[in-house]
Amino acid sequence: MSTTVWDWVPGQARAVERLRGLAGSAVQSYLLVGPQGCGKERAARAFAAVLVSGSDDAAGRVAGLVARGEYPDVHEVWREGAAVDAEEAEEIVRASATTPLEAARKAIVVHEVHLMKDSAAVRLLKTIEEPSPGVAFILLADQITPTMTTIHSRCATIAFGALDDAVVTAELVREGHGREAAERAARAAAGNLERARLLAADRGLAERLDA
Repeated sequence: MSTTVWDWVPGQARAVERLRGLAGSAVQSYLLVGPQGCGKERAARAFAAVLVSGSDDAAGRVAGLVARGEYPDVHEVWREGAAVDAEEAEEIVRASATTPLEAARKAIVVHEVHLMKDSAAVRLLKTIEEPSPGVAFILLADQITPTMTTIHSRCATIAFGALDDAVVTAELVREGHGREAAERAARAAAGNLERARLLAADRGLAERLDA
């Protein structure tokens, strides 16, 4: 059972150490960069929970709500179309201008920023450069694209790598999968823990790999 929210992020000790150090800093904009399934989404929620509550206790009420996407002062933004557009960027700006409902500060987590359109990046830039007091931006991207160059320069960047097969296997076993199925799924997922979770539950995977 997790005792700290950082337990949500297996195999990313260096990134977690950097996030721990940043939690008490004056920085308000953060960019988490790494391949799909590396754990940056869970890291973003863990970091957001610490920022709004001041605690890394995974058993706390705030941590539980953040993990489920239900805490009012942690706002997660997912693109609706092929890319984050100007209209969605405007919604992010409006959300950042409102005061927290419960905590002393709020966190806005924006997923898949590498798919952001130029118009959206331009709209967000000033807000990220000069965020409202008490607001933290946590941006997630698979890679740094040319569109993101200026935004990247305004953020504290935390790099995540692909997970080792051993880390993925251990996590699947911890979640209740058999070791053989876990090892098979880890190899097929190529460092993507989310994909490995799906494959570990796929009874036809072994037959397809044998074929």
